[in-house]
Amino acid sequence: MIIKRFGAMIFAFVMVFSVLAQTSVNASSDSYVRITGDTWATVLQVIDGDALRVQIWGSDDVALVRLAGVDTMGRTDARDFMAGALLGRAVELVVSAAQVGDARFDDRWTAVYLIHERNVYNRALVMRGLAQVDRVFYQDHWLWSSLLMDENRARAARLGMWTPDGFRATAGGHQRRWWGYTGERVNINTATASQINRVLTNAEIQIGSSVVRYRNHSPFQRVEDIKFIDTRVSRRDFDNYAHLFKVSTNINTATQDELTQLLGVNTNIAREIIRARERAWFTDIYQLRTQNLVTQSVFEQNRQFISTYDVEEIVAATPDIIVDVNTATASELQEAGLTSAQATAIVNSRGNGYTIKSMGEIAQVSGVTLSERRIHELADNIRVNVDSPHHVQPRRININTATQQELFRVGFNNQQVGAIMGRRGRMNSGSDLPFNVSEFDQYITLFTNVNTAMADEWMSLSEDIPLSFASRLEQETRSQPFGTLNELRDFFEDHGFEDEFLRIRRFLILR
Repeated sequence: MIIKRFGAMIFAFVMVFSVLAQTSVNASSDSYVRITGDTWATVLQVIDGDALRVQIWGSDDVALVRLAGVDTMGRTDARDFMAGALLGRAVELVVSAAQVGDARFDDRWTAVYLIHERNVYNRALVMRGLAQVDRVFYQDHWLWSSLLMDENRARAARLGMWTPDGFRATAGGHQRRWWGYTGERVNINTATASQINRVLTNAEIQIGSSVVRYRNHSPFQRVEDIKFIDTRVSRRDFDNYAHLFKVSTNINTATQDELTQLLGVNTNIAREIIRARERAWFTDIYQLRTQNLVTQSVFEQNRQFISTYDVEEIVAATPDIIVDVNTATASELQEAGLTSAQATAIVNSRGNGYTIKSMGEIAQVSGVTLSERRIHELADNIRVNVDSPHHVQPRRININTATQQELFRVGFNNQQVGAIMGRRGRMNSGSDLPFNVSEFDQYITLFTNVNTAMADEWMSLSEDIPLSFASRLEQETRSQPFGTLNELRDFFEDHGFEDEFLRIRRFLILR
């Protein structure tokens, strides 16, 4: 019996030792292979949340892989998540094109995108706040835009590391922060310029004054509206810093600093609000008044920008009417938010069987002057029914710039092509067309919508835009739309086509 017990103890010790060995990094072995192409493998060990040991299918080869584009920063919860989901499972490994140096890994490691049951685990980690996007080595590679959006959502939802105490979950109890992020966010509808700039201390942009000046025109309804301020925040700026902003303050969870961002709320008032909610959470914002925590004046100034729960978008009071810009009467367009002159100009511009293809095209109509932000606001009440996503978008051409061959290919006859070429570059609305184009309406446009155009439409803008670049443009807007024409110009310039952009600029719109 003693021998049996001693044998069982030895067996248990061996098993425990083997399990412990599985959780340590075996970096001294020379038996690992480098993966040179996409393959399938079985996960043998989860070394860290973003580092695994795998066995390649169909061989005895063992490889070390790291997840491209992400850094779990040694978080134990990230490792536990990966082990629970993948240990012993079959995974598909897509080798990253960004095989670059990283101090965390030697040259035996292969950077990969790991897929299991149609889930890309690089993204799965970021979505849960278990990893941050690695902005040093993987910028502009596959999934870059998707990973940034995943991180922004996780930050906004305060998941994992993006909670105020989230960084303390890293290995060894060390706290790490990214861009000085502390879990607090600034209310762009109430904060001062200096408060806004303070959260951007490590950023290259300082937009506090522009935000305050712009909101004086009308409050921000969504954080996304910050892209329309005078300084024109770029796509990359917005992706990097959107998580720092909010349009409404949750009085049940806001920190003292966040509460002092509200208009007329000082440190003493903020402390009183916190003491009151510690006794019982607010169920209605009017309790700030019934409990005499703020004056009526302060309450009225902030009423639209506070809530008792997390709000990502303020629902503005808008007309109930929703109209189709291509069929609505002038009075209906006015009810939807346009002025009398704008509504009349749009109705007069309709004709010859042509339909307005996007909200941005409305602003090109003579007599209609709309800012990008105003177009964004009107989109809630004015529909352009022909707008559609890429996958059902017809292959259009821009008849202001298309060649004769492209016009013939659409179906125009000799006489019609001649009439169009005679007005080439001078057609701003349906009333400018030389004849009725009802038969061809779905295949043509007067202004190319940058964010929905397919390759054919890009090439119809200029004979010097090759199919390879046109396809790249289509792919780019599928993953992330352009926010401004300046961003589009930068994209053209990066690929050596700046001159082409300048030639076609006046035929482009963003919405």
